[in-house]
Amino acid sequence: VLGLVTATSIVLVQQTANKQEDNSPPSTTSIEPPKNESKPWPEDAVLISGSYYRFYPEHLSWEQARSRCKDLGGQLAVVTSPTINDKLTQMVLDAGWKEIWLGGTDKQREGHWVWEDGTALDDGFTKWFKNQPNNKQGEEHYLVLWAVREGQWVDQPNVAHPLHKPGFVCQWKPESGR
Repeated sequence: VLGLVTATSIVLVQQTANKQEDNSPPSTTSIEPPKNESKPWPEDAVLISGSYYRFYPEHLSWEQARSRCKDLGGQLAVVTSPTINDKLTQMVLDAGWKEIWLGGTDKQREGHWVWEDGTALDDGFTKWFKNQPNNKQGEEHYLVLWAVREGQWVDQPNVAHPLHKPGFVCQWKPESGR
């Protein structure tokens, strides 16, 4: 179809344009999904219960993922219902990943979990895995959704390590622009 340009074709054009005479490997450039001109979320974000969500398959720390979402005009996902939790779980599984960072933390006060928007986790829906949160070794202050464990939650340290390599989901709320 003429006139249709995909991210793949852009990367291929970039690779062809960057090919050097010495046959060294071509360089590529990461391309962000296009945004709607009048809306802060990417066009491929999914509407769930009044907010837009998009999965990012990148291994970052919780703080890095949080910053990335803010840079994109959103926030790490806030999960306030079983519907949102189930749909995010399926989104992650469909992408072939096991876990994601969510926007919950107790970094400011141990045991007092709050979402990115400032609301307390205890004020609504939670789906903690058995014996979680446990603050293992005094370092686990960040919320991870385990898609491979039916979307249950665990607390993790602020790093992606060999056993836990979460991606992340950003959320945009149409009414607030975040």
